[in-house]
Amino acid sequence: GFVMMIVVGVYLLIGFYLWMTTKTTTLVLEDTWLSRDYTFVFVSDFHVQALRHELYVQKIVNKIQGLNPDFVLIGWDLLDRVKPEYIEAFLPFNQLDMPVYATLGNHEKIGKMSLDISLFEKTNIKFLRNQKVFFEDIQLVGIDDKSFWSGKNLGDVLDESDIQDALYTILISHQPYKLSLMENYPIDLQLAGHTHRGQFVPLSWIIGLFNDYAYGRYDENGKIAFVSQWVGTWWAPIRIGTQSELVLVELKK
Repeated sequence: GFVMMIVVGVYLLIGFYLWMTTKTTTLVLEDTWLSRDYTFVFVSDFHVQALRHELYVQKIVNKIQGLNPDFVLIGWDLLDRVKPEYIEAFLPFNQLDMPVYATLGNHEKIGKMSLDISLFEKTNIKFLRNQKVFFEDIQLVGIDDKSFWSGKNLGDVLDESDIQDALYTILISHQPYKLSLMENYPIDLQLAGHTHRGQFVPLSWIIGLFNDYAYGRYDENGKIAFVSQWVGTWWAPIRIGTQSELVLVELKK
């Protein structure tokens, strides 16, 4: 009994450390034909709630600031559930002097209310809801999580996004989708989160059975997808076999 208590205690301490210690994973993409080199940060799944609030977000913002990217992309689940009082936690994003773009995740449908984007008007986070925006010669396309689709398929949502032929196009989606589903669209890079890489062993070993992609880089027919193991946690604030992560993407011309 005592030995088991020690083992469980060590397990929890390691899990808490792997959540609190956010690593930076670098993804370098070359020959993009862009006019210059760019760097940007992709982060997803904050899952802000009572125990993960403003100080937690501030720590992530500080880390982003230190990387000095051209812009920031968020693959959502900013909130664990929709509560207006949690929005204040994202005010640290106003300290960043580069654009911040976000999409909606499935947890934005959880709570006593539907997410009202106007709740975020005090922050500098810009939402891409099945729409595109250009950052210089990069086209950024953000789509809502499929829990918002109301019977539509991925093709319908991408059509609504009015994707243009552009020098380089990045799709931000909360959940990952197979690149083969995008073969008729000029998408060069898909960024997603949602899977948490399972968060715990042994779930991290089988998470790919429940998602199109589980974690990391995937290449198919000239298109690339990267699924982050994300920055936060769901349910318990611990991770085993995975780690809190920011993704620094370097686009080389």
